[in-house]
Amino acid sequence: MRYSTIVPNYPDTHEDFMPTNKLQNSDLSLKDIVEQDVNDNPVTIYMKGVPDLPRCGFSSLAVRVLKEYSMCSIASFFNNIHTFSDVPLSARNILEDPELKNAVKSFRSRMNEIRNEIDEDDLQI
Repeated sequence: MRYSTIVPNYPDTHEDFMPTNKLQNSDLSLKDIVEQDVNDNPVTIYMKGVPDLPRCGFSSLAVRVLKEYSMCSIASFFNNIHTFSDVPLSARNILEDPELKNAVKSFRSRMNEIRNEIDEDDLQI
């Protein structure tokens, strides 16, 4: 059985039970928040829920993979050992604000367009 994670916003719902938007007090637009997250953090995950309590299977799997890599060490070509535990993980819950999910999608599509333009420029001789 599947359950919807979307909380309807009925007008007769008491304010204690209405969805909260923790990002609405920010002076930044959602686009600016996503850009700031990507620029300020080496690893940012936009997920359903939070790392300690994921709300879907894919988010749970992604967090487990990132935590597993944070405990592992890899050897580089020069036999230096680098640990992923030094890399901070930043996360945002997309269920808090449905528009955040759209902002992430729009940011991702803009990055793909830029990458495609760079690839086309590299191919031109």
